Amino acid sequence: MKNCRLQIVDCRLKRPEGGSVPRSKSYKLKSAIALLLILILIGLPADKCGAYVEIPYALGRVITESTNIVVVRVERVDREKNLIIFRKVRDLKGTCATDQVKHNIGRGGYAPREWQNMMNWADIGQTAVFFYAGGAGEVCIESYWY
Repeated sequence: MKNCRLQIVDCRLKRPEGGSVPRSKSYKLKSAIALLLILILIGLPADKCGAYVEIPYALGRVITESTNIVVVRVERVDREKNLIIFRKVRDLKGTCATDQVKHNIGRGGYAPREWQNMMNWADIGQTAVFFYAGGAGEVCIESYWY
């Protein structure tokens, strides 16, 4: 067997004096194209989104912004029309002009769980708290708000 010696050769690329490692033209071209693509992607306008995200308010803010707060009880439920008819039990803030509140839950534009939670809860005799101001309102049923 012959005497084998492994000789390590310095394989580092030597820099020319006062300069950097020379790059090939194709390397420079690829780098320029990559940079250009990144700049184009960053500059493209994002698609507009039609989603609506409701900001959850603290209870204090809901109470403050509500002109009326009413305790209501479910009087009738129409599961085919997704309609809940409430009867006023007591005014907590302001005075509700009517003793009956009809709430059309609807299905259009909502994820099924949004209206199903309310309709699954709705049963004659259930109690809820209705907060409203003008044409907008929130209903609290047990630990769920809608």
